[in-house]
Amino acid sequence: MGKLYSIVLCGLIWATSVSGQGTILFTWNGQSNVFQATFQVNYPEIMPSSNFTSQLFHTSMAVTNPLGQTYLARDGNSDGDGSFLPWNLSYYMPDFQRGTLLVLTGGGQFPAIPYRTSGDIREIGPSGNTLWYEQGYWTAVQIPEPCFLPSFLSGGMILLLYRFRRSA
Repeated sequence: MGKLYSIVLCGLIWATSVSGQGTILFTWNGQSNVFQATFQVNYPEIMPSSNFTSQLFHTSMAVTNPLGQTYLARDGNSDGDGSFLPWNLSYYMPDFQRGTLLVLTGGGQFPAIPYRTSGDIREIGPSGNTLWYEQGYWTAVQIPEPCFLPSFLSGGMILLLYRFRRSA
């Protein structure tokens, strides 16, 4: 009977841990590593015909140029949107102190980039000239969220087994 409880416990923990959906982390992979960039979206935003509209998307965008200057979307001046299926990305990040603008685009055709999530990043200077430019693609990985239910079930089963063995 004890083995049956163990098997049922493992099955419940597995089933509930699968339901702990997380966020998706996108990381920039440029052809020459000119820019370092990441952003996150919630899991439902990568479904077909869904758009990147969450607060997480709008506050997690971060891009660092070759000089080590970082653009952060959470400053309130940045804006953009995108989608995963079909792939599309358009984001603008101004830096009023330096008088520069960072533009991220994705989708369309980039013949030199064979990946579906291809795009480019461009930093534009005060006079409208391009300071830095790079083509590349974005990779996406799921970041699992901690799920309380497996821990709760494990603790409950351990408590029940402890009481069962103590009473026997």
